[in-house]
Amino acid sequence: MLHDINSELTPVAHRTLSGSSRVAMWVRDNEYAVVVAKNHVRIFDEDTLPDQIKALISMIHAFPPNILEEWESDNTTVYINHQDLRLDDIGWQVTKNLYILVLDNQFVKSLYGHKE
Repeated sequence: MLHDINSELTPVAHRTLSGSSRVAMWVRDNEYAVVVAKNHVRIFDEDTLPDQIKALISMIHAFPPNILEEWESDNTTVYINHQDLRLDDIGWQVTKNLYILVLDNQFVKSLYGHKE
């Protein structure tokens, strides 16, 4: 279960892709917790995880990992890609259980529940 996630890792604007954000996602025991806003987390399992997120995870896993230990990451360094520069516009794995995904802001709003 995902009890100890840091839900304060709010989406952060991407530094070069306008309209996209870097979004934290915690993974543990086939559960996926996407932090869509401060203290607002959407939990998915293998069956309910959106295809867009599944595709990003597959691309991230195509590159060799450069995983930090939990104690090496903080609320600022997680948003910096340490895995491979080619993943800057996709996302990266930060620790064993933490990923940063680059998601379109409209998609993040849809995960939060906003309708436009």
